[in-house]
Amino acid sequence: MTAKNRILILFFLILPLVSLQSLLWEEVERILETDNSYDLLVQANNLASEGKIEEAIELQFEVWKMNRSSTAHLLVIAFMYSDLNNPEMSGKFLLEFAKRDISGGHFQQEGLESNFANVWNDVIFIPYRDEAIEIVNTRVNENK
Repeated sequence: MTAKNRILILFFLILPLVSLQSLLWEEVERILETDNSYDLLVQANNLASEGKIEEAIELQFEVWKMNRSSTAHLLVIAFMYSDLNNPEMSGKFLLEFAKRDISGGHFQQEGLESNFANVWNDVIFIPYRDEAIEIVNTRVNENK
């Protein structure tokens, strides 16, 4: 076997390892992002407890952008906007949550009114609220 053939065989043996290394590095980056999201959530909770709701919303949104499959952050943001007496943003995030939350597991209609007490009967919030409830009810009925 010539040196050229040995190098060629070695190249084809190493190529899959390089691809595997690339996949492993992507997984490491994903894990680091997840760890970072935990730190951001802790910061968001601390800011919210200090009354810095706008800053907490920004961090919650950053966490959601890191992992868009987790819709609970959208609902938390909707609650926070309610705390700020912002019916439009609260309604928009509630509706976005309802559209994206396929499981329906986080959406408990009974608890909604108390969590959105500041905006529940606001004329701006009502259309968002009603559409979100209808989306979830339709999804629940389809899954029966």
